Amino acid sequence: MESVSKAKITGLKLENVKRIKLVEIQPAENGLTIIGGNNGEGKTSVLDGIAYALGGESFRPSALTNGDGNAYIRVDIGDYTVERKGKNAELRITDRNGMKGGQKMLNEIVGKFALDLSKFMNANDQEKTKLLLKMFPELETMLDEYKRESEQLRGKRTEINRDIVRMQAQYDMMPCHSDIPEAEIQVSDLIEQLNAESQKEKDLEEKRRNAEAISGNLKAMEEQYNSMTDTLESLRSQIKTLEANIQANVTSAKQMLEQKRILAEEIENAPASRRAEITEQINHASAINDKILQNRNRKSALANLEALRKESETLTSNIDEIESRRKATLQKADLPLPELSITDEGELLYHNQKWDCMSGAERLKVATAICMEAKPECGFVLIDGLEAMDGKTLDEFSRFLAEKNMQGIGTIVGENERATIILEDGRVKDAGK
Repeated sequence: MESVSKAKITGLKLENVKRIKLVEIQPAENGLTIIGGNNGEGKTSVLDGIAYALGGESFRPSALTNGDGNAYIRVDIGDYTVERKGKNAELRITDRNGMKGGQKMLNEIVGKFALDLSKFMNANDQEKTKLLLKMFPELETMLDEYKRESEQLRGKRTEINRDIVRMQAQYDMMPCHSDIPEAEIQVSDLIEQLNAESQKEKDLEEKRRNAEAISGNLKAMEEQYNSMTDTLESLRSQIKTLEANIQANVTSAKQMLEQKRILAEEIENAPASRRAEITEQINHASAINDKILQNRNRKSALANLEALRKESETLTSNIDEIESRRKATLQKADLPLPELSITDEGELLYHNQKWDCMSGAERLKVATAICMEAKPECGFVLIDGLEAMDGKTLDEFSRFLAEKNMQGIGTIVGENERATIILEDGRVKDAGK
């Protein structure tokens, strides 16, 4: 960039331009030339006149003259003399050999930024970045692609992190049973035992009913025996038959008594029912199995959480990798300043500082460097409103311009000690200063 021959303003004359009556200035070749004066004295009119002369109709002021005649503007820039004069402020460009040129030729050597550096400085962060990236279309395409990839991954990560929060809340609400085995208790064996005990109880109840029936039969036989005894006398003729019957009944009664005794012993010696015990075991097993299932669900939820966390970490790593590639791309890019960079949000950084955190000198440096990149052939910048900068900032900026073989023409309010030229009532107050 330094090897490019730069077009600089070597002299200028303005007459009847806005608030200017007559001003002739010869700016310093390098560094900062500051035009001072109170408000309304014509400082900004000088810059507007230069911008119109060099930039064309897009820079034409709404009211070019002060009404006292035709405007005249002459700007000596490089090998050319640029003039606008007459009723319509017609453009005339001639070189040292008297050859003529037009606006197209001016556009090739004069940068639009250079004609209004303040406009660039007052643009928002995104606009500044767009203006810079227009000079680097391939870089702009790559950064847009990085941004698109990063936004996609960030969106996916946001969704996953949202699921993590939701599942974490569910996981935290799940009961945990630390003293419960992993395997479920088999209840089927206990149910078989319960069925067996139920059958035993049914059999025992049947035996009780049989014993009660036998007792009823015995009582009936006892009553019959008593009746037979009462009628023994009257039934002597039937004694033999009755005795036989009695003997048979006695034998049968003995058998029944023995059967009753056996049944009574069986009833007496029957083990106590385990139905209640087994039922309790089944209920206990079911409760434990419920807790085992809860533990399994909690374990599964934890596994899902870990999987989501791992996916989120992978996305973060991918985002970081894209950011690294983006930074590497920016480092390789031949940006106007070594420490100039662009954030993923599209903001300019200089020495890792955003625009609103930069010093006044740094802002001027960045803006000027971008102008130089946009049009290396243009060796000057115009800056309005330098009163916002302190003396240290102006000195630092002037040195920067000199180092870059650049020329700056700016305005400052008041008869400031930093001013190279003071305007008063549309004229140079002290040409010797």
